[in-house]
Amino acid sequence: MSMPRRIQRLRTPGWRMPPGAVYVGRPSRWSNPFPIRGDWAVWAAPCVGCRADEAGRREAAVRHYRDWLRIFPGADDADLHYRAGLMAERPGWKNRDSGELHIICGDILTVPRAPTIEVIRAELRGRDLVCWCPLDQPCHADVLLKLANAPPSLPFGGTV
Repeated sequence: MSMPRRIQRLRTPGWRMPPGAVYVGRPSRWSNPFPIRGDWAVWAAPCVGCRADEAGRREAAVRHYRDWLRIFPGADDADLHYRAGLMAERPGWKNRDSGELHIICGDILTVPRAPTIEVIRAELRGRDLVCWCPLDQPCHADVLLKLANAPPSLPFGGTV
């Protein structure tokens, strides 16, 4: 059996999603709620050590996604509110109880509840994942693949 992989979704005529693959792009429940365009993304990228250009914003969105899954899985609140701005340390994750990411100043981004590792493993283990991201660029589907297919003994899939 081959290792599950990320597949780029295409708009070319005749392209079909492979059987058994799961679409993880917007607006699916697996999508990355962290944008790569707009003011929030420009402010948020430097907060996690990324540049504010498009490549840096894409990498930052994947880092935010990974941390959102790791820190707020199945949070009690229906939505979490993230503030993006400037700070001296890697993302604030200061107030876990309120589900708010405090990074000083900037816009606020509201995201849905993060799926738990148990749900990710139950529904995505062994499946190819399909997203619009180019295969040579960072994508949140890579995070999901690693989490879903990690040995059960690693609570969060090791280093993701």
